[in-house]
Amino acid sequence: MASVEAMEEPQTFSSEENSRADIIVKEEPEDRVLREIRKYKIPNLNGVQRERLFTVLANLVGNSTESPSTQQETLGRILDILNNLPSRKSWFHDLVQALRQAGDTFFKQLAVDLENEFQESRRDMDEGEWESSGSEDIDGDENIGLEIPPCSESFYREHSTDFEENYKNTSSPRGRVLVINNKHFGGRSDRFGTERDVAMLEKLFTGLHYKFVVKHDLKAQDIKEALKEESLNPEHKSFDSFVCVILSHGEKEIVRGTDSESVKYQEILSPFDNQSCPGLGGKPKLFFIQACQGNKTDDGAICTDEGESEEITDSPATAGVGDMLYVDAETHGKVILPTKSDILIAKATTEEYVSYRTRQKGTWFIQAIVKVFSQHACKEDVGSMLTKVNSHVSRLSTSKKKKQMSEVTHTLCKKMYFFPGNGKSKSEQPHTDMSSMLEEVPWKKIKLDSEPSLESPISIKPEVLTPRKYQKELAKPAMDGLNCIIYAPPNSGKTVVALMIAKNHLEKRCASTMTAATSGRDDDLTELKTAATSLENTVPKASDEVIYTRLKTLVNSSRPSYQTVPAVLCSSNIEDATELKAVMNTHSSKVPKVAFVTRRFTLLQQTFKHFKKYMPLWSTGKRSGGSNSNTPLSLLVQRKDVIIVVDNIMKDSLESKDVSIMDFSLIIFDECHHCKADNDHPYNQIMSFYIEQKLMLGETGEGKLPQIVGLTASPGGGRRPVAESVEKHILKLCANLDARRIVTVKDNLDELSQRKLEPLEQVCVEVQERENPFNDHLAAMMTQIESWIQISSDITKGTQRYMSFVEEKKKAFLEDDGLNTLKSLLCLDHLYEYNNAIEFCSSMRMEDALWCLKVFYNDMERNKRESGFVEMEKRLLTYFEDNVQQLRSFASKEKTPPKLKILKEQILTSQMKCEGNRAIIFVKTKKTAEAMKVWINSDTDLKEVNADVLFGTNTSNEKGGMSYGEQDAVLKKFKSGETKVLISTSVGGEGLHESNCGTVVIYDHMFDDVYSIQARGRARATKSTIAVIGAANTTAKHEVNVLLEQLTKMAVARIQQIPPEHMLQKINNMQHEDAHRRKQRREMMEEQKKKIRTDDINLICKGPCGKRVCKLSDIRKIETAHINPDPDFASNHVLFRDHHEPKKSALGIKKIHCKECEQDWGNTLQSYGYPCLKISAFYTEEQGVKKSRKKWSSVPFSIQKFYPDA
Repeated sequence: MASVEAMEEPQTFSSEENSRADIIVKEEPEDRVLREIRKYKIPNLNGVQRERLFTVLANLVGNSTESPSTQQETLGRILDILNNLPSRKSWFHDLVQALRQAGDTFFKQLAVDLENEFQESRRDMDEGEWESSGSEDIDGDENIGLEIPPCSESFYREHSTDFEENYKNTSSPRGRVLVINNKHFGGRSDRFGTERDVAMLEKLFTGLHYKFVVKHDLKAQDIKEALKEESLNPEHKSFDSFVCVILSHGEKEIVRGTDSESVKYQEILSPFDNQSCPGLGGKPKLFFIQACQGNKTDDGAICTDEGESEEITDSPATAGVGDMLYVDAETHGKVILPTKSDILIAKATTEEYVSYRTRQKGTWFIQAIVKVFSQHACKEDVGSMLTKVNSHVSRLSTSKKKKQMSEVTHTLCKKMYFFPGNGKSKSEQPHTDMSSMLEEVPWKKIKLDSEPSLESPISIKPEVLTPRKYQKELAKPAMDGLNCIIYAPPNSGKTVVALMIAKNHLEKRCASTMTAATSGRDDDLTELKTAATSLENTVPKASDEVIYTRLKTLVNSSRPSYQTVPAVLCSSNIEDATELKAVMNTHSSKVPKVAFVTRRFTLLQQTFKHFKKYMPLWSTGKRSGGSNSNTPLSLLVQRKDVIIVVDNIMKDSLESKDVSIMDFSLIIFDECHHCKADNDHPYNQIMSFYIEQKLMLGETGEGKLPQIVGLTASPGGGRRPVAESVEKHILKLCANLDARRIVTVKDNLDELSQRKLEPLEQVCVEVQERENPFNDHLAAMMTQIESWIQISSDITKGTQRYMSFVEEKKKAFLEDDGLNTLKSLLCLDHLYEYNNAIEFCSSMRMEDALWCLKVFYNDMERNKRESGFVEMEKRLLTYFEDNVQQLRSFASKEKTPPKLKILKEQILTSQMKCEGNRAIIFVKTKKTAEAMKVWINSDTDLKEVNADVLFGTNTSNEKGGMSYGEQDAVLKKFKSGETKVLISTSVGGEGLHESNCGTVVIYDHMFDDVYSIQARGRARATKSTIAVIGAANTTAKHEVNVLLEQLTKMAVARIQQIPPEHMLQKINNMQHEDAHRRKQRREMMEEQKKKIRTDDINLICKGPCGKRVCKLSDIRKIETAHINPDPDFASNHVLFRDHHEPKKSALGIKKIHCKECEQDWGNTLQSYGYPCLKISAFYTEEQGVKKSRKKWSSVPFSIQKFYPDA
């Protein structure tokens, strides 16, 4: 433990460094006296009393006019008096009396000063009540050395490579810590005690592997310059994080420089945002601000607590001159939220309130940070620790029971760990070793004079996987190495089957490598030495001969080798398993890697947990893109044995050549029916890389290509309910997945049927459309709008056919590009919205449809240009406003629609079945889900179910898709029972597992037959029910799906009868035909690109200006976002405005508009600030023809990728 004296030695600098006052540490007289006085021990006083008195004496004596030698003598006499005091109970009174009786004039004055200093807290000092449960010494009385426990090796391995959930923070050093410490403001406003904070922070952050830099006593302009200089430091590019601590006075929205000038919070943050400081782009940036935000003192609230209040004196803002506790500000301050991502701000106090500081210990806030971080950094993330800091600070009190509450705001996207003890000397080599459970084992030495064994075998007891017989039957063909599709009903445990296949695959590959490594090499230990080296320090320090003997014994004890290796890997002898994996890594030309590809974040999370639970000896990683991770998939592939990944990440990584299909030895596709005929689904695009490799390698590719396994509840029957068409559809699926066989349960059907996987009750309710004057009125309004642009149609309004009619008319007007094009397109946009409202009203209430139209027109008003609306916009808006009253009248008279009445009965029936029963309602759109949630939670009979919604992440930015975190939060509430009814779009149809879900309702829509089966599978409780509620078209589609399901089963049975060689021939023929078609398509696209280059395609604003703003070649792609990074584009064409959604505004996202006509173009890209353009706001002009596109995916030209850090 370092002493205080050592920590407070004055620093010296060269003349060059000394040019700025901020880096000079000047030891004040009181500091010198305090350093000297602490050498003395006063046995009659406890530690807190002694420290408090010493600080006061140091201030009084140190600032006296006596010489240093006389001051030293004076202190000695005072301390002698203290040592001779007769009683600790009344020590303060006795001390004052002794000083008065000493006869020395200085002592008499000192007695008066002491009494004045402690005037308001004299009784507290006499009674010695200076300590309480709320105030805990961080480092003892006399030193500030810190012990920071290192994190375990397993903790480091698990969290340092999980880039999906956690920031990378393993560089050595982790990053830079900049501390700006302002102490001297002149007179009484000096921040005594702050040097204690600096010393503690230095101990803390150097112990956490950070480079510590401190600057002292900066003026406001110097603070700004120091921050700017720090943001430009090139070291940030090599480091993984950054910490800034500011210790100063503060006021409203500011901290103070030593010249009392202000620095705004935003001026502190802006140099470090992801655009201004690219070296820290996407990296965590922590800001700790020790300053007040006002002059209010917190009196606290009376509540029951575990401890008592601490007795510390009050703030000088509200107390006498002599009090020992200080505040760091004078006026109220409003918190400024971070404007960019990956930033955390921890503030000493909440807005409007003071913060407290003591001479002897420093500030409450910094004390708490040092204490909590030093104790918990080995096992907790920064966010969790700061919650503990808040708790610690909240328990502190002054002598007048004044309180302080620290506050944290952040835009971090992941968790951040410090990983103490694993940074400075640890090699950052990629690891292909087994689970982190192996690395934390405390290896035992092997006795060299006996049979190789462990003195005390180290064991892991993983969860035992106990598959059912039918699951073993489903897994066997794949375990034998066959490419296949596993077709089993929902809830049959296909994840267990996948676990069996993956585990068997890894064990077999490990075994075959072991056999090759040990056969015929009795005298040659070279390969085994290499294996031991590859394990770094995790292999026991035994001789090569001992290791080799054990490995040879393991492999030769039984043949074939794969019968032995699983036993080794599943045994309790971890040393054997580790050595076995080392040899596999050394000898294998291709290390086995398993990829489990899924479509949904929820599925990824569930699968990841299962693999971690049941396969602890094989390391598992995941990537979903949910945390905006820029870490390449290839890094995860290097470090992990099993990779759980969403389809788009896998596809993008293959396209960018970050990984190759040949990097994997087994690929498992969950819900593999998506790899169906001739579509551009990511599954198909992933498999196209496989098929190309297969055709290129020909017969030589056997054994080199990865094994492919698909899992599905149904391969699907396609679009036509005809036997021949269904069979062809399934064969095409087999060809796309290179599946030689469809595996179903045959030998263990009785066991499968006993599982009772189907809902007990299945109901289909057809509801007649109600009379709807609201929709009739909307239809009449649409006819009027049609007349304005001289179009008409007999197609029923409120249907998909009418929507297609509108799209065709848009295309025709664009091709004509006449004088009335803009007017016509505006009318068509409004007709589109009216059509949606009519369709929506057929499922929900009239007031819900009116609400949708109001949202559309409110958005129109909000995006109003400064120049106002064009004539047609005014006319359309006025027309709606003139009819709102009539529409509102219809809505106010409406009773509950028939479909919703039946739905209500189903929900109530569900709740009556048993306590804790849950229900899932599947709806078509996010808009329907949100409206239904409002209706259920406002209904007197239903509000107790606390309905919530679940929808996908791919919803457009403007409509507000759900983030992965939001999805996860909703699902947790549903599983816990807090939410009893979940309203979901199709996103919940796959992989939503809740055993208490007893009711599933498919409401007024129906997709394909596979979706119907999957939705049915969400009903998992005993005596469950599935209900289909809808109009005639919904129930008719349901009947078609039932027929397709039956035809699918029959088609699969016929395909299973095809001889293997014939099946292989059929698949190969289809694959060659597909390859030929893909080649033709590529050639056509290349030919088209020759005729039309992206340089020749203009993007034209859809607003009234109709201006050509850029070329398609100017557009770049960051993941799924399309941006124009050219600064000239932003300055010349883009109008930036604050975002109307508070959540996005807090993240620094702004709205972007056309600078000419103020047309809405989209948003800025979070973290980078580039204009992120929505293609629906532009026309693409190709060879003089304007085309309107809804999505960027419909643009038939490749967009160049953009790497902001490049």
